[in-house]
Amino acid sequence: MSKKKKKRRAPSRGGWLAIGAVVIVAILLAVLSPKTVKDNDLASSAFKLEVTAESDFVINEIMASNASALVMPDGSLPDWIEITNTGNKAHSLSGYVLMLDSEADNMYRLPDVQVAAGESVVVYCDARPGDMHAPFGLPAAGATAILMDVSGDVVDRVSYPALQDNRVYCRDGGEWVISSVSTPGADNVVSDRDSGETTRVTVASQVQISEIMTKNVSYIPDVNGNVHDYIEIENTGSGDINLKGWHLSD
Repeated sequence: MSKKKKKRRAPSRGGWLAIGAVVIVAILLAVLSPKTVKDNDLASSAFKLEVTAESDFVINEIMASNASALVMPDGSLPDWIEITNTGNKAHSLSGYVLMLDSEADNMYRLPDVQVAAGESVVVYCDARPGDMHAPFGLPAAGATAILMDVSGDVVDRVSYPALQDNRVYCRDGGEWVISSVSTPGADNVVSDRDSGETTRVTVASQVQISEIMTKNVSYIPDVNGNVHDYIEIENTGSGDINLKGWHLSD
């Protein structure tokens, strides 16, 4: 005797309702789940030419050829990108991403750093370990720095030109200019190298430059008979001042 094939029963009305409920729950979970942004997705988003979102955070200053402007405690000379909070309250950079030239390999996810209103922080671009150290350097020949928010949207994008040693590309009001005065973590100062004048001194100090020698041929030879150019620094105050951590730049 041949066995009779059992007919498949169509789901009852209650069964269809159960299946529909499962589908709806799956869709809701997909929509409501937190968005996970992968590095490749970020690189693809950054490749867009336009800024796609607004943020109080902006790129404010770029140093791509640091020869002596900023010396770290270990003697290294990092390039840097300065980020400024232009808003009226403190914000965290947690989840923001700094990228160079839309490449996933040149990407740095910023840590949970609180930035007060109007204040700036410096990201050292030197491929060294540690917080606020990006895993890439900045080419002096020019590149594009990109800042993205926690959703992967581009909030600022700056293409800087070729920069000579110790020159920065920085904001001057609504424009970008090249300046010979670098101010990592402080307000920008636009200078005229030819005249030797700067727009302003940002911090009052009793320590002042009092003399500069640029073409020394005979004055104050060292023990080997060699002479050197020099800069004289004077303490105009009445008390001692420790110059440790100060920087001198041309």
